[in-house]
Amino acid sequence: MFIHNTINLIKYTLDHRRAIREIERKYKGYNTLSIYFHDLDKLILYLFLPKKIVTKIHRMFSLHHVGNIFGNINIDEAIFDWEYTRFTKDDKPLT
Repeated sequence: MFIHNTINLIKYTLDHRRAIREIERKYKGYNTLSIYFHDLDKLILYLFLPKKIVTKIHRMFSLHHVGNIFGNINIDEAIFDWEYTRFTKDDKPLT
């Protein structure tokens, strides 16, 4: 069960990462380094930790999440993330 769930989470995240790169390229004309690293931590952590813990760690350290421990936000990456979430994450229909 753990392996099946992990595979699904990884596929889900890979699809989201691809979509984020596409939308940034569409609106900016290029991809930034931060977009290439977008949610990469989740792909690695899913191999070792449950989703709930991965989500908590990811939100603490990712600059595209409000409330990260650094106190700054990468607003462009956050906007692209919010915009494409509604297309790639059926369970999180943000607008």
